[in-house]
Amino acid sequence: MRISKFERKILVPLFLIAFSATIFGQPSYDWVRARDGRIPEDAVSGGYEDNGRKTYICRARSGEGYVSGKALDDRCYYNPGSRERSVSRFEILVGGRLSWEDTRSTSRAVIGGSNDEENYYICRVTISGGQYPGSLRNGRCYYTRNNRGYSRRDYEILLGRRRSSTLINAASRGNYRSVRAALRDGQAINQRDSSGKTALMIASEKGYSRVVRELLYERASIDLTDRAGNTALMYAVKNGRSEIARQLLNENPDLGIRNDDGDTAFTLAAAAGQLAIVREFMERRDSAGISIDDAQRAFRNAAYGGHTGVLGLLLDSGVSIESRSAEGQTALMAAAAGRSVSAAKFLLNNDANLNAVDNRGHTPFLTAVDANSKKMIEFFMTETQIDANDPEAQNGLLLAARNGRKNSLKYLIEQKVDLNGRNPDDGFSALMWAAREGNKDTAEIIVKAGADLNLQNSQGMTALMLAAANSKNNTTKVLIKAGADLGMRDNSGTTALGWAIKNGHKDTRKTLQKAGAKQ
Repeated sequence: MRISKFERKILVPLFLIAFSATIFGQPSYDWVRARDGRIPEDAVSGGYEDNGRKTYICRARSGEGYVSGKALDDRCYYNPGSRERSVSRFEILVGGRLSWEDTRSTSRAVIGGSNDEENYYICRVTISGGQYPGSLRNGRCYYTRNNRGYSRRDYEILLGRRRSSTLINAASRGNYRSVRAALRDGQAINQRDSSGKTALMIASEKGYSRVVRELLYERASIDLTDRAGNTALMYAVKNGRSEIARQLLNENPDLGIRNDDGDTAFTLAAAAGQLAIVREFMERRDSAGISIDDAQRAFRNAAYGGHTGVLGLLLDSGVSIESRSAEGQTALMAAAAGRSVSAAKFLLNNDANLNAVDNRGHTPFLTAVDANSKKMIEFFMTETQIDANDPEAQNGLLLAARNGRKNSLKYLIEQKVDLNGRNPDDGFSALMWAAREGNKDTAEIIVKAGADLNLQNSQGMTALMLAAANSKNNTTKVLIKAGADLGMRDNSGTTALGWAIKNGHKDTRKTLQKAGAKQ
């Protein structure tokens, strides 16, 4: 019979699909409930007793999960950890394309059960004339023999193509059907990926609300934390998953859990600017146990992120605008650090203190300098009426040079802040700080702007001496190239070369000697 081109176009793809499903598709094994103790014809053999009686693979409920064992007569015998147990209600593994192999790889192992966080695989021990199937946990095969429970480290594993993807992968894709299949397969509901995240955390982070609902229905733990200390709720609020956050809140999670950065779900919601979620937290304030410290931290987080709506909500709830962190940071400083002009304006309109000082001695203006933000520096110079001759502007220039904040440095130089201005306490100039800290790019900017290369601090040290004394070879080269005086001596009579030799800085010593420096 001849087949037309049209029929060929239809039939060939159908054949390939059927062929692929047969050769490469999902395996034909499954778990079925044993009814009245009868073993199905296609039940998977587990081995045999030492008297020759054949057994089959079964699994039984144990705690919140399953444990695999052997089916014999009308019961499933298994070892949950120390002794034999048996039940009359159990499931039988049926199907084919399975094999027993002496391997320690579980990539294709058939899952026989799990606890909350770990999958248990089907294993088998051969001993004393019998083959005994059991449950692989922590590198040992737990099995039963002659009415007693045993475990051994030498075993085989039952392998086959997985019936479902791992729960972690299914949750990562948001594939609801695959998640259900993985759970039906007996996979551990709280298993973790390499970063310690559970399926619930992943689904919450990515916004898969249907998957979250299924995992919660199956009693996934909501208060587990990953390696960074984050919970599923924290991932939901950080990523703006309002619906999922409400789902999780309805499960009464522990809202006092803090991650490694010291944040709770509430303070993270504020940091992310999730106004609706923050409002929901505030409405649950008494039951949620939100402390004054948490409310203040949330306020600063919102300021850092530039979230004026959250700032307003928290202010209205009674948070003090001048509340401080342990480091003395105010919300206005947090806004400066976060480079948020809008948050800074909002706070100033609500009478935030422009002259507050943190534990480092930084004002909001200096915090803006350290944030390397031209727009924030410009904003604060305008608001505080700081000009180029103001000591605060000079402090800003020194800070920018010391910490390598190039944007801040360039802007302050453009505003004609004195390049050669020195700190009244130690006599350090901007170039000295750049040299001492080894900030090569910053030093080049200052040199190019015309700074005095040979200024001396209160100890008589020049920028070149400071670079040499601290083994900042790249900065030393910049200063030599710019024409710094190699022969100057400090108050103790030491030259730049003398400092390099004294402190054992071989590379810097060679650079200075090559340039003709003398001790």
